[in-house]
Amino acid sequence: MFITTPNILTILRLLAAPCVAFFLVIDIGGLEAVLAFFIFVTAGVTDYLDGYLARLWNQTSLLGKVLDPIADKAMVIIVLSFLPYCLDDYLIKVLYGLPAIIIILREIIVSGMREYISGNSKLLTVTKLSKWKTTAQLFSIALLLLGNLPRLGHLPITEIGLLCLWFACLLTLITGIDYSRKMLSSLEKGS
Repeated sequence: MFITTPNILTILRLLAAPCVAFFLVIDIGGLEAVLAFFIFVTAGVTDYLDGYLARLWNQTSLLGKVLDPIADKAMVIIVLSFLPYCLDDYLIKVLYGLPAIIIILREIIVSGMREYISGNSKLLTVTKLSKWKTTAQLFSIALLLLGNLPRLGHLPITEIGLLCLWFACLLTLITGIDYSRKMLSSLEKGS
């Protein structure tokens, strides 16, 4: 059961990440900000939909379980890496940098841990808090992209997005520490 609607949604989310990055670096008169935001939000919705539909239609698969976190991490890492191209204020860029670095580093480390212990896949299963972490990351990035849209007036959307990014960073640290503890415990038992 390779070609299922949930797997197609996950693959589309994976492909959406570089598209968002592309629209963050080009200039087509403000339309690029709208396209980046629209693609990102649509991809974010598929993060919920693919799992929901897989369970609803009994189409859960090993491929989906592997691709889903990869698509999430690709979206977060790629967009966080390219988002500074649309941040104008120096202070915002500085306040953005630290949580972005922490989030990207944690995502890479957890991916490496999952790869290392692939034989014991139940050890690093996705927790409810980890799902909230991903939601917080996607929500904060969506707000930062929304703040980049032209003609929104003087609404503090970017600043709110930045606060949400720091909250997502806190959840990212907590879940990263939890995964690290589980892995170290497993390694101690195995030696």
